[in-house]
Parts: sequence; C-alpha cells; structure tokens
Amino acid sequence: MFLVIHMVVVSTSAGNARHAGKVSANRTSVPHDGGNMLHAAMAYHVLPDLVIHDDDIVVTYIHASGPGGQNVNKVATAAQIRFDATRCATLTSRLRARLRLLAGSRMTRDGVVILTAQRFRSQSRNREDAIERLLDLLRQAAHVPTRRIATRPSRTQRRRRMDDKSRRARIKQGRGRPMAE
Repeated sequence: MFLVIHMVVVSTSAGNARHAGKVSANRTSVPHDGGNMLHAAMAYHVLPDLVIHDDDIVVTYIHASGPGGQNVNKVATAAQIRFDATRCATLTSRLRARLRLLAGSRMTRDGVVILTAQRFRSQSRNREDAIERLLDLLRQAAHVPTRRIATRPSRTQRRRRMDDKSRRARIKQGRGRPMAE
C-alpha cells in the first residue's frame, strides 16, 4: 500500500502575503493490488497512547525571510502550522496546561499553537520540520518531570567543604605581594 497526496492551494489576495497559499491536503491510501481506494486521514503518533490527527493541524504557506534567489518574492516556502490544543480531543487537561507552559509566546490566548518553519527551501520539508517541532513540543509536555526531594548535606560533607574553603583561602593569601622588611 502506498500513499497518494492531493494538494489544493487556495490563494487569497495578491497583496496579502500572510494568508496566501493556504493548503488543504487529502491523503488517499491506494492498495498495490489495484483494489478500492480508501480515504484515510494521516495520524501522528506522539506517544503510544497519544495520537494527533492531521485534521487537528492547519498548514499555511507564507513568504520566508532571508535569501532565496530568484524565487524569494514568488514562492511561499515557509510553512506555518496551527494546532488548536483546546479543541484536540486526545489531549488531557494536564497535558494542555503543560503545553501552555512550554509553548509560551507560541501559543495564543485561545490555545492555538503557532509554529513557523523556514529552514529549508521547499514547502514539503518546511511542513515536515514544523510538524516534527510540534510533535517534539507535545512529547516534552507529556513528559512528567520528577519532583526533587530536598536533602541536607551530611556532617562529613559540611566539614570537608569548610576544609576545602580554608585550604583555598590559604592558597589565595599566599598569592599576594611579599611583605617588605
């Protein structure tokens, strides 16, 4: 079975580069044996128990900044993805809260994570890069940090620390100018 991707590019007004080149992608699974075509949405497995569907991610293409040669003002190669964390059914409330903390300014007040990728010169690689960064962010949010247990240094450790401090103080005192007699 292999995957055929049909892309439809919807262009807005020519002067509005921010929203130009919105793409909707339909993925169709086609069996090798020539059987019936099945429509299937792509799913990204963040963790074994956490799956993000392609329908939850909106991809738009915008003009990338920086050098780009002849096509810099003609082709929108930078990919901007929007992931609505508040409407995603697979995220738990704890995961949403941690995502909000980690995303910082990349998340809007409405709970939409916006990531822009423009490292590469092609739309497809920038799209993959942006989605991979989103999945990494979700993996970080899913990771529960271990709580630190406060401990006190032992009496031997405190004594050793004080001995080291006084030894360093004697070494530094010896570095001064010799006293004139």
